[in-house]
Amino acid sequence: MTKDLPIDLSVIDAKDLEKLKGKKKRADRVMEVIRENGLNKDKEFMDEINPLIEELLKEE
Repeated sequence: MTKDLPIDLSVIDAKDLEKLKGKKKRADRVMEVIRENGLNKDKEFMDEINPLIEELLKEE
């Protein structure tokens, strides 16, 4: 069995960290607009948009 190791943030340089923060900020803004327009209550829409947002956050 392997034991999960804690994430060492020291290996992430400042440039990468800022890029990650920017992506998170944009994704948060998209979710805010979705909520403002009531689209978060549309299950079909949310089922389609959530994987897209997650993929955006993963991209380099």
